[in-house]
Amino acid sequence: MEIPKRLIDCLNENKVRYEILQHPEAVAAQRIAQAEHVKGRHHAKVVMIKSGDQHVMMVLPADHHIDLEKAEKAIGKPISLDKEEEFKSLFPDCAIGAMPPFGNLYGL
Repeated sequence: MEIPKRLIDCLNENKVRYEILQHPEAVAAQRIAQAEHVKGRHHAKVVMIKSGDQHVMMVLPADHHIDLEKAEKAIGKPISLDKEEEFKSLFPDCAIGAMPPFGNLYGL
């Protein structure tokens, strides 16, 4: 899978050192962490939630699950898990499940 150009540009513009690693396609972030031989807590995953009409990107360690009750308290509004068909258009250069944890690059 290709890395979104906007992500590469952001990293380069901010002089961030990075390494591109190849891994087998995986459905879950925890599986990717395993393939890379790192602990799940060292690998980020994106969970999309919705608050009213607003899409919200949550980033958490791959080995964690979102606590909707805590997230709702933090946001201060009712929330629900977002549906892929409702947010996939926000990430035109990404496969669903492979969105980078940089919401600012996607207007979030």
